[in-house]
Amino acid sequence: MKVYRNISALILTGWTTGQIIHQFRMRRALKASTDAFVPAKPGQKVVILGAGIAGLTAAYELADAGLEVVVVDRRNAVALETSAANAGTLNYKARTVVASPDTLLFAFKKLWHVVFGGKHHYQRFILSRLNSDKTIGEQEHKPGNIASDSMSSVNQDKSLEVTTVNEDSTNQSEDQHNILKNFKYFFFERQLLVSLDFWKWAGNFLLMALTRPDERRHFVDCLTEESLAVFEQTRARTRAKFDFRRAGSLYIYAEEDSFHQHAREALLAGDGAAAVTPAKAKEMEPSLSSFTFAGAIYGQFDGVGNCQQFCKAMEVYLSRKGVSFTFGHAATDVILDQNGKACAISITDQHTGSTKELSCDYVVVSCACESFIPLKTSGLSWLPIIPVRGYSLSGLANVNPNQCPSNYLLFEHPIEMAVTRLGNQIRFSSYAEITTALEPVEERMKDLITLIDQLFPEAFQDKTAVISWVGRRPMTADALPIVSVTHLPNVLLHTGHGADGWRWSHATARHLRNIMFGQKNSLSHHYLSLSRFWLL
Repeated sequence: MKVYRNISALILTGWTTGQIIHQFRMRRALKASTDAFVPAKPGQKVVILGAGIAGLTAAYELADAGLEVVVVDRRNAVALETSAANAGTLNYKARTVVASPDTLLFAFKKLWHVVFGGKHHYQRFILSRLNSDKTIGEQEHKPGNIASDSMSSVNQDKSLEVTTVNEDSTNQSEDQHNILKNFKYFFFERQLLVSLDFWKWAGNFLLMALTRPDERRHFVDCLTEESLAVFEQTRARTRAKFDFRRAGSLYIYAEEDSFHQHAREALLAGDGAAAVTPAKAKEMEPSLSSFTFAGAIYGQFDGVGNCQQFCKAMEVYLSRKGVSFTFGHAATDVILDQNGKACAISITDQHTGSTKELSCDYVVVSCACESFIPLKTSGLSWLPIIPVRGYSLSGLANVNPNQCPSNYLLFEHPIEMAVTRLGNQIRFSSYAEITTALEPVEERMKDLITLIDQLFPEAFQDKTAVISWVGRRPMTADALPIVSVTHLPNVLLHTGHGADGWRWSHATARHLRNIMFGQKNSLSHHYLSLSRFWLL
């Protein structure tokens, strides 16, 4: 037994020493590359890896600054992965779960219940808040199937069957009770507990949650305000059509305490958000008439828009401005010159397997959860980013306002579901699933379908034509993106936006532009730099 303890201690000591040496080398490399960074000049060539919202907003800003821009993506069109079917929300004051003592406690409770089981205390409130004298289960309900025409993240077709509600009203209530009680928003892959990379990410989260939380929250407010201002400029200039409307938002609160807390915060903030009674919320959104809840917060300046449509419009606009696109190719390697700078990108055709090199003066990596892959051979084998998977269902909306929401709704605990009306489409989005698995969990989509079928059974015009989506959102340890020079002086990151890429990319792309041209930024660079993380 003593021998085993000695061996274990030796292994742990060796690993710890290796990590200390690695951290020292990475810090030194980041400082050296920052010192060696040379601002870009108009006419130089930049290759942007990734054609989602982060990559396209970067392409827009850098092309506007006079650079020759080439965008590379492994898929056959823009915005087919993380940016394909997100909630589409553009909120000024939506709460972002940044690293703080509160989120640390929240994450610990979530993780405890996931690993060891048990129910969250707030699940006891769900029936008393979402059921009324006329329960949802007692509404006219037509059983049917919702077919998944495409799961864009895995490129496969599946048909998901909706649970048929028993005709007996008593059984309906019991079924609804079980569905609402057992629905879980947060999932954690237990296999991550044996992953060293996860514990490095978790270590960063722990350390960052205990340092500068108030400053971080203030930075989020500044980032959001600037991003939506830049977004308005871009929208006016490009005249992109993407079902945008500033319709306002309703945050639905099931719990009295949570509602009153956020109502006070909205009153003190004075940013256009206001608390409304359930009666007023139902007047604003008739589809809530059968619900009982504590109250709602109305955000009058919030908007919605189809992110994928915006990306497609941006592709057309950028192509006219001389930006070139290379689809169906994955970036596999960064080619270095004799001075240790990137001089080309090696890309592989996803269909034929052939490779070629694209020469460049600068590289911007916007590959979401895979952003580290092109940089592995040059020494950056890991980034403090973890995939958080989300699910959504989209389809043609029922025109009856009593049956289908016409506003942007966000249900708070315990459901945590966003409902957005995008043109003639209705979209339901939910789940935060921390996992490294590429295959989606079919059970999650079935649960979401069943939940929608209970809450808004007639929301879709045609349940057989509903499209499901699964996306892996790149979440950093503090939930803020990375816009920074890497260990290579002419390779930069513009990634890690998590679930807020649609809301934040406009400002972070402007920040990236200012970095590349050596100009002053209005946002603090500390909260966007790669060096802010304790463990690399």
